[in-house]
Amino acid sequence: MKLNQFQEVITTNQKRSFLIDYLIGDVREIKTEPVEEIYDDETQQLEKKYIEKLEILKKIPEEYLTVVLIPTYGCNLMCEYCYEGCLTYTANYSKLDISKVIQSIISIRKYFSYKKISFIMLGGEPVLNNNLAWFKNFFSQFSMTKIPYEIRCISNGVEVYNEIESLKEIGVTDIQITLDGMENQQNKRRPSKDKNINVFKNIVKGIDALLANKIIVNVRINIDDKNVAELPQMHQFFQDKGWWEDSNFFAYIYPISFNGNDLTKKYLSESEIFKLVTEQLLLIPNCLYNLDFHGVAFTDNMLNQEIFYPMLTFCEATTNQIVFDDKGNISTCWWGTSIDNFILGSLDEVKVDKFITNLTKWKNRDITKIEECITCKYKFICGGGCSYKAYLQHGNFQRGRCSTFSENIKVYLEYLIDAGKL
Repeated sequence: MKLNQFQEVITTNQKRSFLIDYLIGDVREIKTEPVEEIYDDETQQLEKKYIEKLEILKKIPEEYLTVVLIPTYGCNLMCEYCYEGCLTYTANYSKLDISKVIQSIISIRKYFSYKKISFIMLGGEPVLNNNLAWFKNFFSQFSMTKIPYEIRCISNGVEVYNEIESLKEIGVTDIQITLDGMENQQNKRRPSKDKNINVFKNIVKGIDALLANKIIVNVRINIDDKNVAELPQMHQFFQDKGWWEDSNFFAYIYPISFNGNDLTKKYLSESEIFKLVTEQLLLIPNCLYNLDFHGVAFTDNMLNQEIFYPMLTFCEATTNQIVFDDKGNISTCWWGTSIDNFILGSLDEVKVDKFITNLTKWKNRDITKIEECITCKYKFICGGGCSYKAYLQHGNFQRGRCSTFSENIKVYLEYLIDAGKL
């Protein structure tokens, strides 16, 4: 048996071997060990055809434009790892000019022929009095453009219970809320600036209210070695609340790898924390968590014999996303709004031609241009990795940000076997 440049064999601790093909998309168990690795010219030709087709698809206009709105970075929490760091202590009063934002959206939409807009309410914390008032005003004015749109929100959940009617009035259909553990752990990691507020209890009330009003809730659990042991208890808590039975409720686990308050802080590698996570998942009968670890979605899709969709880019920041923040800056990546190299322009000098020129450098960030990606076997399931984390690692967002795909897939296969799912 021979392996080409896009294949590898992963042997689990249970002595079961799987052939992984990252070009055609395949995960299958094998009994025969490979005898040699070869560079296959036929595989190289298939790789070229993939890239040619992906380049063609990249030029086809996207159906929708994602617009991220940050009226202020003001926040009511002090999350120990917040990627925005000290920005969350800025004033809560927004200076972001609504009319200029709307006009910019109209110009960008027209230039790229987007049919509809997918808005993301962000901050800081979007569900605060002043921020929420800005959003109400914005969507009241934007609705008059008659452009089709939808609204999602990313919130810490603290004030959601008190603002359900406002969220319904605005038209929010989907909200992400972070919950990092049970009461003590959650409130330790993500405390309120107001010591009289119990963050955990407020979040729980908020989720109850959202589900009662048929709004989709995605609970994000930011995980590291400090809170991983709480996953079984949280799963049971969700069960006791009846949330798992609600078709509008979802919860996913995401590994922490970056700390905006302390750039020197080191976390376990993604595969190391994933191993700790799967050890806890084995303690949960009928586990319903989704797993946001690199390689998991690919493995699931291939084991289920679903269609493989190769990636040319990593995320919407390099395709169809625009971010407006309270400084009047326009970016594509909301993690990098404070970095000059990430800023495409300003609301005060919006000229579509100049904006498009700056945007080109982002749309050119793909696996055919990034040095680390050109010969990488994982590129079609990676897309080059996160541009912001690449910038932190290399000082250049045009570099690759490599993830531990092989190690992650091995951990996941071992978990599926131990859980009796494979």
